[in-house]
Amino acid sequence: MEKFKDTSFPHFREDRAVTRDSDTCPIRCLLSNRVDQLAYKLYDLTSEEIAIVEGTNSL
Repeated sequence: MEKFKDTSFPHFREDRAVTRDSDTCPIRCLLSNRVDQLAYKLYDLTSEEIAIVEGTNSL
Protein backbone atom coordinates (compact mmCIF):
# COMPACT_ATOMS: atom_id res chain seq x y z
CA MET A 1 0.00 0.00 0.00
CA GLU A 2 1.29 3.44 -0.93
CA LYS A 3 2.21 5.78 1.94
CA PHE A 4 0.56 9.18 1.98
CA LYS A 5 2.30 12.17 3.55
CA ASP A 6 0.95 15.66 3.90
CA THR A 7 3.88 18.04 4.25
CA SER A 8 1.77 21.20 4.27
CA PHE A 9 1.33 20.91 8.05
CA PRO A 10 4.39 20.59 10.28
CA HIS A 11 2.54 18.66 13.01
CA PHE A 12 1.21 15.93 10.71
CA ARG A 13 1.75 12.55 12.32
CA GLU A 14 1.80 9.46 10.10
CA ASP A 15 1.58 7.15 13.11
CA ARG A 16 -1.70 8.81 14.11
CA ALA A 17 -3.18 7.88 10.73
CA VAL A 18 -2.17 4.26 11.34
CA THR A 19 -4.14 4.17 14.59
CA ARG A 20 -7.24 5.31 12.72
CA ASP A 21 -7.56 2.15 10.59
CA SER A 22 -5.55 3.50 7.68
CA ASP A 23 -5.45 0.03 6.12
CA THR A 24 -9.21 0.15 5.56
CA CYS A 25 -9.65 3.78 4.62
CA PRO A 26 -6.48 5.86 4.04
CA ILE A 27 -8.34 8.79 2.49
CA ARG A 28 -10.63 9.13 5.51
CA CYS A 29 -7.59 9.11 7.78
CA LEU A 30 -5.84 11.77 5.73
CA LEU A 31 -8.94 13.94 5.77
CA SER A 32 -9.36 13.46 9.50
CA ASN A 33 -5.74 14.46 10.12
CA ARG A 34 -6.14 17.47 7.85
CA VAL A 35 -9.26 18.61 9.73
CA ASP A 36 -7.34 18.25 13.00
CA GLN A 37 -4.49 20.37 11.63
CA LEU A 38 -6.89 23.05 10.39
CA ALA A 39 -8.53 23.18 13.82
CA TYR A 40 -5.11 23.52 15.49
CA LYS A 41 -4.28 26.38 13.15
CA LEU A 42 -7.70 28.02 13.62
CA TYR A 43 -7.31 28.02 17.38
CA ASP A 44 -3.59 28.89 17.14
CA LEU A 45 -2.54 25.95 19.33
CA THR A 46 1.09 25.57 20.36
CA SER A 47 3.01 22.31 19.96
CA GLU A 48 2.51 21.63 23.67
CA GLU A 49 -1.26 22.16 23.40
CA ILE A 50 -1.44 19.89 20.36
CA ALA A 51 0.39 17.18 22.31
CA ILE A 52 -2.19 17.47 25.08
CA VAL A 53 -5.09 17.25 22.63
CA GLU A 54 -3.57 14.22 20.89
CA GLY A 55 -2.69 12.58 24.21
CA THR A 56 1.03 12.42 23.47
CA ASN A 57 2.24 14.66 26.28
CA SER A 58 4.30 13.23 29.10
CA LEU A 59 3.40 14.34 32.59
